[in-house]
Amino acid sequence: MSAQPLVLEDSPRTIPPADPVAAPESLFLPNNKTGRFLVIGLMFLAAFAVRIYRIDNIDHTPMRQIRSAMIARFFYYQNNPSIPDWEKEVAQSHVKQQGIIEMPVMERLAAYFYGLAGGEKLWIPRLLSVVWWLLGGLFLYRTMKLLSSESAAALATAFYLFTPFGGLVSRNFQPDPLMVMGLLASVYAMSRYFMEPSFSRLALTAALSGAAALFKPQCVPVVVSAFSALAVWRHGWSFRAFKTVALFGLGLMAVGMTYYFYRAFAGSFSYYKIGTFLNPKLIAHPAFWAGWLAQIFLTVGFTAFAGGLLGLFFPRHGADRALVSGLWAGYVVFSLAFPYQASTHDYYQLMLIPIVGMSLTPVLLALWQITARVVPSHSLRCWLFGGCLILGTAGVGIRIMQANYDRHGRWQKNEKLIAPEIGEIVKHSTRTVFLSISGGVPLQYYGKIRGSDLPYMTEALSTYMNLQSDYSPAEYLKGQIPAPEYFIVTEILEYARRPRLQEFFDKNYPLIARTPAYLVYDLRNRQQ
Repeated sequence: MSAQPLVLEDSPRTIPPADPVAAPESLFLPNNKTGRFLVIGLMFLAAFAVRIYRIDNIDHTPMRQIRSAMIARFFYYQNNPSIPDWEKEVAQSHVKQQGIIEMPVMERLAAYFYGLAGGEKLWIPRLLSVVWWLLGGLFLYRTMKLLSSESAAALATAFYLFTPFGGLVSRNFQPDPLMVMGLLASVYAMSRYFMEPSFSRLALTAALSGAAALFKPQCVPVVVSAFSALAVWRHGWSFRAFKTVALFGLGLMAVGMTYYFYRAFAGSFSYYKIGTFLNPKLIAHPAFWAGWLAQIFLTVGFTAFAGGLLGLFFPRHGADRALVSGLWAGYVVFSLAFPYQASTHDYYQLMLIPIVGMSLTPVLLALWQITARVVPSHSLRCWLFGGCLILGTAGVGIRIMQANYDRHGRWQKNEKLIAPEIGEIVKHSTRTVFLSISGGVPLQYYGKIRGSDLPYMTEALSTYMNLQSDYSPAEYLKGQIPAPEYFIVTEILEYARRPRLQEFFDKNYPLIARTPAYLVYDLRNRQQ
């Protein structure tokens, strides 16, 4: 007797296919298939064009992106005989210093394409991030079309593609855009699975969810919550729902978390990293709630966020409601489980963009219906409706871009331009100490040097990590092994605010370089 394939029992609840057009006038979408395809295609083409403008300029979180660039450089240098040994040694020292947290998928891909391009070109991994983000938009569109309507799919995808913060960060050299694509691919797969359950579709859903977790594990609460919500919607609070979620969870863990379990047991994660990821005590601190709201504003804006929450209460299909509710619940769990990142790192909020887009669509459709009663002309209605959305997006975008320039632009300007000059002054030393707002990461990458940074007390670090700036410079230098050769100051204003630090170095070490942008002390020759 031949073995039968394992198929989970069907349920009376199924997801009916969505109507191809939600209404006779499907917003800005034509009523024919070819016209709709052209409009959606133009949306993606415009989203691509916006993102490749100045794509070679690292204009957001340079510290995080250059950290990935350091790892990619190390992989690229490994098997490149044309690279001098001293540069390979510096690159290797960077990786030892920075460590590898997420699985280096993007860094490996970047190194491979560096080889094809004949050199390090940071626009290559940034372009890859754009591709991942646009692919995520395709999965989002297919999911919303499957569960809701083509109008809802177009609106959710437009929000995802043209939200200002998403346009800025979706081209970053870091794993987050790739993770969002994996998340949306898994959401589409789980929607297909609950439409026609089978073991093969369940395995595919678990594998895609595991891949998203492999890229960045912070998405695990979101995918698990979304899948669980759909399982309960379909099977109710029953053993069948529990069995389905358990099988999904096992598959996800096998694919996505084995790497991180190995790293944890091998001792690759420092106490600092674990402390910043899982620290529920921070939730009781008022700064967490203020910081969380600030990151939400930077990511989607308060208007869209409130509209997304309101969309949970609008009439929508049961499966659509279950999925969106599960995504929101998973986002809340993520924020409470990783309070430090959720309240201080804006790019950790990227998952919120598709969640708000999916949740916001019934609100926008309701506004469209209200506009239809007031403005009979379809073309005029499209112009008015679209114009209001564009103006609102632009208003939020200007504030978001300004906030990001204030926080990140100065780092890039101060350190990228002066790094090669400093590298020559210190002879590309791997034994330096920095005072830098960015931890000296851009300085190390562009100057091809290595060092450690003096504690720089941002509000977040002093609040969350209980780190103090009152320390002895002499004791700090003694703790560095091997002994540093140079002290580099690129954060001149911070240095001026710390007279004790300035007095110590001026009294004990010769100043070998002074410019308005940086100072360099020679620590090899202590003055008597």
